[in-house]
Amino acid sequence: MHPAPASTSGLQRPERIGKYRIDGMLGAGAMGVVYRAYDPIIERDVAIKTVRTELLADEEGHAWRQRFEQEVRVAARCLHPNLVTIFDCGEEQGAPYIVMEYVKGRPLHDYRRATNLCLAASVHIVAQVLDALRVAHAAGIVHRDIKPGNVLLLDDARVKLADFGIAKVQSTAFTRHGAMIGTPNYMAPEQFSGEPLDARCDLYATGVLLFELITGQRPFSGQCDAELMYRVLKEAPPNPVELNPEIPPALAACVLRALAKEPEKRFPDARAFATALTAGLAPAHETGTVVAPRPRAPAVAAPEPSPAASRFDPALIERIERQLTERIGPIARTLVRRATASARNLDDLCQTLGKTLSDSELAALKRAVSNTRTSATGLNASIAAASHGRLRIEPEQLTATQRSLASYIGPIAQVLVHQAALAATSMEDFYQRLAAAIPDVRERNAFLRERAR
Repeated sequence: MHPAPASTSGLQRPERIGKYRIDGMLGAGAMGVVYRAYDPIIERDVAIKTVRTELLADEEGHAWRQRFEQEVRVAARCLHPNLVTIFDCGEEQGAPYIVMEYVKGRPLHDYRRATNLCLAASVHIVAQVLDALRVAHAAGIVHRDIKPGNVLLLDDARVKLADFGIAKVQSTAFTRHGAMIGTPNYMAPEQFSGEPLDARCDLYATGVLLFELITGQRPFSGQCDAELMYRVLKEAPPNPVELNPEIPPALAACVLRALAKEPEKRFPDARAFATALTAGLAPAHETGTVVAPRPRAPAVAAPEPSPAASRFDPALIERIERQLTERIGPIARTLVRRATASARNLDDLCQTLGKTLSDSELAALKRAVSNTRTSATGLNASIAAASHGRLRIEPEQLTATQRSLASYIGPIAQVLVHQAALAATSMEDFYQRLAAAIPDVRERNAFLRERAR
């Protein structure tokens, strides 16, 4: 598990917690400290989150501990590829701890600070969050703290939602200490007003997350929590289309419904939100059928092409899928198969897919598929050509740059390299745009030195 960055200076690291050897400190937050540890019996790395002892200091501490343990047991039964798995829990010197899956990934806010992801990549990420919420909500668990710091991107492009089963049990302890439940920028109106909460507060926070990914800013801001609270409670969120004209109106409507002030006006559950999200990005064809996003592990085979796809060269369709996957993630397979179901020719196919891409991405796609003999590196060549003469980058150079950047930030490098190639006006500008996505200053400078050779 990789928590949101936090200062760990001045904290003493124990040598062991229970049977687990402590190998390092991953971060600290309001609830406690997260350590990287090793299970000597199973022989695997784990993450251990400890709970601050001051949360248990008064007469309510025993009751809080019982609720904490109950919620951890429920969360441990929620097994899903998009959830951080809970293995164990215990108590060390009077302080409870949770043993979780150690995830080698980066928090989503590392990427959000540097660049706006394309629409399809953003929807792909949020669809996985919603799939995780669907399972947790069915088990009776409300997260209450959906935010970019709790959404982790793995090396295989999957999403892991962290801190499940934790936030729900914070209410008593955190209220005693004068703090609010959740992170203010992502809190639903009912969280500010102290009303009873249910799963729909998670859907609101997911709507804030989606708004932020596709527009580059949050729907509400304020100089202090009081100002932010007033706006969340009283003001309507801006229309996402006004901030990013490339957003389809149906997708904007989906976001605004998730951000409704009254819970009953939001989506009834995570599945309904996911279904509307898919329809908002890629509107259904004449059949009116919409398939909810259900991310699959890489080892699972993609669905077979529909009979309508036979009008296109299968090798070409496979290449389009592969090249689009590099740009927008696994959701590309679903989008291509839907487009081939109704497209009459290659131009029509490109136009249908273009509903989910920016103008520059569509231009690159058309160039990539215009010649069915184009090799697997054709998309990189087309991207370079689509720069309208401002910058020419050889496909081999794009590939090398992508590999270098991926060593610092993971698979999202594929999307960022292609975006930067289309926008940069010089090689220096190209590398600076990519370096901005690396949160660590030393790693950022190392990347720039590598590319300067």
